[in-house]
Amino acid sequence: MTDTDVLVIGGGHAGAEAALAAARMGARTAMVTMNAARIGMLSCNPSVGGVAKGTLVREIDALGGVMGEAADFASVQFRMLNRSRGPAVWGPRVQCDGRAYSSFVRRALRSSGVEVVEGEVEQFRWAGDRAVSAVLSAGGAICFRSAVVAAGTFLGAVLFRGRERWSGGRAGDKSSDRLCAHLPAEVSTWNASRRGLHRGCWQDR
Repeated sequence: MTDTDVLVIGGGHAGAEAALAAARMGARTAMVTMNAARIGMLSCNPSVGGVAKGTLVREIDALGGVMGEAADFASVQFRMLNRSRGPAVWGPRVQCDGRAYSSFVRRALRSSGVEVVEGEVEQFRWAGDRAVSAVLSAGGAICFRSAVVAAGTFLGAVLFRGRERWSGGRAGDKSSDRLCAHLPAEVSTWNASRRGLHRGCWQDR
């Protein structure tokens, strides 16, 4: 693959929603992820919903996103949280089969025409102040008109166990260290204090 309209980097919840939204608008869309088998993986807790996140899931669903559909498909148990309190704090939550959820998301991407590229983006090529292509660590590049960086907590991630620390996105997965090292040198307008961005990438700024 050499060019696309929209390039999405990362295959988690945000990456999947971004890729599907772009594809449904008619854009040629590609997703780069380090492990295609783990697209849409429920990493920490195989549940969707709750008091706060449930509101976000319903908003995504109203906009045509896939999270709610995947959760329904992969559901194991539905529960309304906080029923002992008032309705204002009730929150629907569903426990999911993680493999079924991931499989549903992968099928949705495939049926929408999203091209999945297994690899790691290590840097962008720039034309002035505009990124025009993504260089893959295995060689080659993908040209694009727009890019969405949805690497999430994998961007410069560090794992801890007691006093030990090592680079990794989660147990068994790599961290996106090369892209993290590249971005601060090129993107001066990013705000390091934003929640969800790993401060290690911007510690010198």
